Amino acid sequence: MASGLRLGMGPEQVKTILGDPSNATPKKLVYYFGYKKKTGVKTLAELRKNYPDMSDAEFGKNFEYADGEAYVEARFASGKLNYLAVSKSETY
Repeated sequence: MASGLRLGMGPEQVKTILGDPSNATPKKLVYYFGYKKKTGVKTLAELRKNYPDMSDAEFGKNFEYADGEAYVEARFASGKLNYLAVSKSETY
C-alpha cells in the first residue's frame, strides 16, 4: 500500500504509521478517521449538471464540502499483520 502498511508488520510498526488506534486489543487495531474535504472544480461542474434549478447559494451550501469517514482494521496472528481492511465513504 502507498501508506507503507504491509502484511507481516508488527503492531508497533502499524502504530508508527497510523498513530494511536481508536480501539485496540492484543490481536486487533481499529482506526476511525473523520474528515471534511473541499469539492474539486471538476466534480462541482458535474454535480451542477444534476441540480440546474438549485440556487447558487443552496448549491454551495450542499456541495462545497464532502464529509468523509475512513475505517482501518488490522488483525494480527503470532504478532504479525495478517489481515488489513480499509474502507472510505464520502457524503455531501
